[in-house]
Amino acid sequence: MSITRGIVGCWSPSLGATGLMLRDLGPYRNHGAFEGGLAADDWIATEQGLGIRVANTGTEGVNCGNLGSLAFDVPFTAACWMRDNTETTDRALFGKLNGSTNYPGWLIFVDGSVIKAYWNNSIRATGTTSVIGQPWQLCAITWTGTRAQIHINGRLDADSATTTAPAAGGQIWAIGKYFWPTNRSINGTVGEACAWYRPLSDSEHLELYRRGNGWLGRELTGMNQRRTLGRLPTGNRRRRLLCGGMT
Repeated sequence: MSITRGIVGCWSPSLGATGLMLRDLGPYRNHGAFEGGLAADDWIATEQGLGIRVANTGTEGVNCGNLGSLAFDVPFTAACWMRDNTETTDRALFGKLNGSTNYPGWLIFVDGSVIKAYWNNSIRATGTTSVIGQPWQLCAITWTGTRAQIHINGRLDADSATTTAPAAGGQIWAIGKYFWPTNRSINGTVGEACAWYRPLSDSEHLELYRRGNGWLGRELTGMNQRRTLGRLPTGNRRRRLLCGGMT
């Protein structure tokens, strides 16, 4: 199964700086806009490509707009890479606002130094692994239809029973911040953020982590395939040419 199946959006800073915009490489092309003081010089180089530095002003972050066509009241996974965050209490990493009732439709947020999964006006799962001051880490939440799950770096960190779906309605998606009831920015670096209209399996979470920050964006743009071909030894290249050449 391809890990790209069912993807809704993929915002990938590691593919290169794009000024005050973060490109969405998913099928809907809902590009994000810098706001709240986030500037072009907030693109920073890291050991796994570029990231976007978000300060804890409460307003800095990436606003991906009102994605009203994406109801997201079905089983799903959302994931975001984060690095060196120092904020420990009630800070948003990646989520969407339910505009009709003014609370998060779903949200990955940091609280008590761990990741919590929130949707439909309630915390659905609480992690156990500290995510404060760490190098690149992949934080993901999932609703399977019967379970709320949190995965940290590809490993299951929390698993709770719930049949409550995320709330549908008008949505503003945001990375590194949130809007309700007040703006809540992290204080760290955000990387690739992605969401799927299906729950990822445990093996897919682990694969996504092992591939690293930015891999999914490269996969969606064909860059991974070009890199693989570029690394083929000379002998392999000759064999590929001979197999498809003249007889």
